Amino acid sequence: MRTRVRSNFLFIIVCLFFLLSGGSRLFGKLGFQASLGLVGNDGVDHPSQGIGFKTNIGKGFGCQFGLVYCRDIGAHQILRVDALYALKGDATTLKLWIVPTGKINQEPTMCSIRAQYHYFEIPLLLENYFSHRKQGFHLLVGLYAAYLLKASMSGLEGDNWKYFLYDYSAVKRYDFGWIIGFGTKAKNSRRWRENFQVKVERGMVDIALKDFKRGYPHYGSTKNLTLMLTLSFTKGGSEGMGT
Repeated sequence: MRTRVRSNFLFIIVCLFFLLSGGSRLFGKLGFQASLGLVGNDGVDHPSQGIGFKTNIGKGFGCQFGLVYCRDIGAHQILRVDALYALKGDATTLKLWIVPTGKINQEPTMCSIRAQYHYFEIPLLLENYFSHRKQGFHLLVGLYAAYLLKASMSGLEGDNWKYFLYDYSAVKRYDFGWIIGFGTKAKNSRRWRENFQVKVERGMVDIALKDFKRGYPHYGSTKNLTLMLTLSFTKGGSEGMGT
């Protein structure tokens, strides 16, 4: 079953590649994007100086990069489909009774635990421009679907993992959610056109499995949340796309 799902995603990537490489108005514009930002899990308590506080955006850093496909669908609207690698997860600092390096007995030690979730993600976005030239300030809204490629944890060494009672890598293989944001797009050019955006992605799936072992520092459902700064480039030219 897992092999079949991966094969389906590879098939989608190949189809997108050939679709996006078309140069006519029918096929829109091909491009690429890169994003950096903060990632976290909704429902995670991030302790600070011994006092717990609840926050949605964690202290982890994430990234996204991949292909972009844009197509005009109205006087002020552009439909956009991305095919991305997305790094999500969470990071939190806890005081644990572990055996520090070079010691033989347990001691209270501040430990930084990081969970990393590697996804293949397909967002579907609608960009709405105030200019009929489809440049400058715009709003965006959309949905995304994601498939988990790998989940891992870091922050402890060797047998010290037995003192940590949670497995943050025990998460579901799939995720989906909504996206909102805003951005600004540069004027059209013959070669490349830049688009800078600020996006918030909020998962709607409780990704925790049974072995995740909810409890402190997780007080509720576990849902991905990201805040990303995105820079994308699409093919320019005199055809379509805001001319």
